[in-house]
Amino acid sequence: LRYTRMQWKNLGADFYVQQQFDEFHRLISRTLVGTGLRGVVFNNKTIGLWFGSGYMAEAETRSLPELSEEPVDVQNHRWSNYLTLNWQIIPERLHFSNTAYYQPRFDDFNDIQALNEGKLNVPMSDKISVGASWIVRYDSMPPADVQPMDVKILGFVNVIIL
Repeated sequence: LRYTRMQWKNLGADFYVQQQFDEFHRLISRTLVGTGLRGVVFNNKTIGLWFGSGYMAEAETRSLPELSEEPVDVQNHRWSNYLTLNWQIIPERLHFSNTAYYQPRFDDFNDIQALNEGKLNVPMSDKISVGASWIVRYDSMPPADVQPMDVKILGFVNVIIL
């Protein structure tokens, strides 16, 4: 859940909360709460670029192997940064969007979490589109038995029923 309030034309504030789980990354629960500044570099009908930077609190409960010496519950304070690009490459025919996040821990800048989420969308009609999406996730200090980098690439078909 994210709330953005633009105080001025190109500068505003973000507030967000997030709850997730991910068995493949050994996350029983991950809760995020954050706030920061949001800036618009440019935004028009064809292309938009904006960024954000601020504070994020993170609380994780992890499922670890029995002999692991890592803590099950972890709380961190991170510097959360993002950059988003939305681009109508061919207006009403080809749309590209991508958001990259970079989140080092305040007390250990070597502990980095990064995420890149993107989508390429091709409308076929007013109610149908096809495309591809991707997620690239990096954790410099993942839990035991979890790889630091994870890549997902998916194809999709969107159908608007109503």
